[in-house]
Amino acid sequence: MNADLRAAWESMRHQRGCRSWPADFDQVMTDPIASRLVRLQATFLARHPGAPIGPAAPIQIRAHPQVQLQALDLKRAAAGDRDD
Repeated sequence: MNADLRAAWESMRHQRGCRSWPADFDQVMTDPIASRLVRLQATFLARHPGAPIGPAAPIQIRAHPQVQLQALDLKRAAAGDRDD
């Protein structure tokens, strides 16, 4: 298990959120939050051995077709009038 934790720590230490971590594995494992993150990463790597570790691909936003909405009369809607 210790080898898995070290491999997970090595895979995480160059990521943007983990660059400020200490350079020593034992110091990282004394921090409760960092050690939990390393354990989660080790679990992920054990379950998905071929999964990429780097950042996810950028999200592509597609334009949705414009939907023509009818004008909404707020006063009529508040009064309970409906167009049937």
